[in-house]
Amino acid sequence: DKYRLRLHAAPSLRMFSLLDQDVNMLRSTTALLGGALGNADALSGFAHDILTGESNRGRRLACMTQLLMIEESGIARAIDPAGGSGFIEARTDDLAKAAWSMFQTLEHQGGASACYKDGVFANFARDGKASSENALSTDKTRMLGVTVQPDMSPVADMVTDGWCADELAIARPAQVIEEFRRKAEMIQPRVICLLPSGDMDKASERLKTQSDQLCAIGGLLPMTLICSDDSARDIRAAKPDMVIYIDNWLDDIADLRAAITADMPDIRYVAAADITGSTPLIGALEFLIGEQADA
Repeated sequence: DKYRLRLHAAPSLRMFSLLDQDVNMLRSTTALLGGALGNADALSGFAHDILTGESNRGRRLACMTQLLMIEESGIARAIDPAGGSGFIEARTDDLAKAAWSMFQTLEHQGGASACYKDGVFANFARDGKASSENALSTDKTRMLGVTVQPDMSPVADMVTDGWCADELAIARPAQVIEEFRRKAEMIQPRVICLLPSGDMDKASERLKTQSDQLCAIGGLLPMTLICSDDSARDIRAAKPDMVIYIDNWLDDIADLRAAITADMPDIRYVAAADITGSTPLIGALEFLIGEQADA
């Protein structure tokens, strides 16, 4: 046992978010479970609210979670607790292959020391950051509390001093949404979601749901207005920056725009289908707050 490798596992702060910080408890629990399944000798969890300064409650919950994973669950007493799990075995195999490929690449370029001096590791980190941010900003990757079931609370301020300030400077994929939300809070655009009169079909309801989800990700609270003979008057009274409309009644929208444009030419109109679906997430959000001319 004198030369036995001792494994100390901890969650990565890269997966943490300032939005809906309670979900960070779930992320930590999952990460700590992975450490326990991997037969780590010790676990250390972060408080779920570490990004804004640890609270006593956060530290206590983190301590209880790490003890539960490695002690009370009994997972650490099994030789191979994940043995026979097809999912975990496949993931382990993929990780081993990726790691071996990386080792071969480093050796081919002169070894770890040479790669460090040549900035290879820094390039790996930069590329990984760009890839993860792009995946989230294009909605190829989804994050609970950020792009899935987004929390509408204002984005909290991150701690900038103290013992953990340097650690918290690590790049996090959620930052791309957090930064947009701060921008939207400053601009505070007024958005109207204009619905057709009468019952909507399933396609229209789906577009409405997608539009609402998009606005929620951006921290925007659109006003809902049902099209009627008084719509022009209501829109003038609301003074919106943007009107989102469902796509199956374009003729009505054309008439409505003609009635309003003379008085309010700066209102922007967009069909729900043009800002949902295939449109990149951040591009659609920037269009909603007026930072892009086209969705």
